[in-house]
Amino acid sequence: MSSDQKPTEQGSSSGSNELSKIATEALKFLNTLNDVTFIFVVNELELAEPYTTHNIDPWGNPIPPSRASDYVGEKVGTVWRFDRGVIYPAREYVWSRGAHGQLGIIQYREHKFSAPPFRNFPLEFYNMCTVFDCGPFLPCIYNRKDVTVLDAWDGFWPLKFSNAERVSEITDIGSNRVAGRNACWVGPLVSNIYENGDESAEQSRGLRGDLSIILGMMALAEPPGHTDDAFRSHWRHFRWTSQKPKYKVPDHMRRGVFVYIATESGHGSGRTLEEISAFEQKGIAVFG
Repeated sequence: MSSDQKPTEQGSSSGSNELSKIATEALKFLNTLNDVTFIFVVNELELAEPYTTHNIDPWGNPIPPSRASDYVGEKVGTVWRFDRGVIYPAREYVWSRGAHGQLGIIQYREHKFSAPPFRNFPLEFYNMCTVFDCGPFLPCIYNRKDVTVLDAWDGFWPLKFSNAERVSEITDIGSNRVAGRNACWVGPLVSNIYENGDESAEQSRGLRGDLSIILGMMALAEPPGHTDDAFRSHWRHFRWTSQKPKYKVPDHMRRGVFVYIATESGHGSGRTLEEISAFEQKGIAVFG
C-alpha cells in the first residue's frame, strides 16, 4: 500500500449508522444550546502535609483535610474564557485574594501604570467547588465550597451520575456507572471504575452537570503543575481530545484543585446565570 493510501475501514453498517446518528444529534445540539460563555480559573491546592496518611477513611484511602488551616496555599491558574466550545485566556481578568484564608474573586486586571485608588470590578459569581483525586478508589470527590477558607466538616461527596437519554449527568446521589457504553471520555478523563459494563446498553452520548466539578476533573487529568494544559489543548468544541491515560495519583497522595466560575453578564456581555445553569442541566459539556 502506498503511503498516500488510507487503510480500508472495517465495521458493520449498523455501527456506522449508530455513529452517524450520534453525530447528527451533536450537530443539532450545537445549533441550539451551545451559545454559552463563562469565565473560570482552576487553582492547584497546596497541603500542609501532602504525603502523610493521617487523614484516611475507614477503608484506608487518603482523604483531604477537613480543616482550612491544613491548606497552606495555591498555585494560581490562568483565567480562561469558555466561549461556545472554544477556550482561550481571558487576559483582561485576574484571580484575586486579599490574603490566604480569604475568599477570592475574578476581577478586571488593572493596567500596570494605573494610579491608586485601584478600581475593583469583580465579575458576578456563578459557582465554586473543591475537587480531589485521592487515588484509584476515590478518583473524584468534591465539596462545593472553598475549603482553603471554610472548614469541610460536611465532608466530600463521591462522584455519582444520573442517566437520561444516554447522557451522564453528575449528581450527588445516583449511579456509580456512566450512562451508555463506550463513552470516549471514560479512561482519558474519568476513571475506568465508572465504565458501564452492560453490553446491551446503548452508545453513550456525553457528559453534563455541574461545570465546576467537570472542570476540576479535567484539571486533575493532567500532571501536577500542568493543569492549565486541560484548557489550553484538550477541551475543544465540547469534546475531550486527550487520548492519554488519566494521570495516576500515587496511593499515598491526595491531590486537589479549587474551581471558580463567574459570568460577564453584569458588564454588558456574556451569558446570564440562568443560561449557564440551563446548559448544565440540558446541554452536553463533553460529547461521546
